[in-house]
Amino acid sequence: MIGPAACGSGRRGQVFITMEDSTVSGNLPQDGGRWVRFVVAATILVGVVGCGTSGPDTQAVQGTVTIDGAPLEGATVYFSPTGSGGAPAAGQTGSGGVFRLTTVVAGARGGGGAVAGDYAVVIQKREMPAVAELSTDDPRYGGDRPSTESSKAIKELVPVVYGDAKTSPLQATVKKGVNAFTFEIESKGK
Repeated sequence: MIGPAACGSGRRGQVFITMEDSTVSGNLPQDGGRWVRFVVAATILVGVVGCGTSGPDTQAVQGTVTIDGAPLEGATVYFSPTGSGGAPAAGQTGSGGVFRLTTVVAGARGGGGAVAGDYAVVIQKREMPAVAELSTDDPRYGGDRPSTESSKAIKELVPVVYGDAKTSPLQATVKKGVNAFTFEIESKGK
């Protein structure tokens, strides 16, 4: 049997290779050694890359977003790092305006949440225009450029001041442990 150490056991990148007495039947390629080398290399790659536990530690982050005192459902909440610590994180508000963040960095440990650090908080909610269905014989079908009509029709449902890390007045500091935030925004964009 050839295979990587089970995730969570052994040290990172450690691979165990054992050979058992067995008979292989069926059609093997002419160069069976190349096939075996490929399988061993793929197994080592999975063991080194697939089971790694490196990456930043994430902390649980949840919160609520309201607009003019009412829960804001269907908005995207981004945490954009402002200092040397932190990593981008995002979440979507559900019923009651409640969100949970997930770190957007590959290899982050701990699953959902955000890395401890200081963040600018961005909140966006857009209403996208209805897209007309086009038949394959329509000259606009499969075009490379987006229609200027459709891009103008995107409606921002949250003031744009909250939609950019450089202009958003919202800030958050994620600390070790469980973090809960409430963001109260106004439709006038103050």
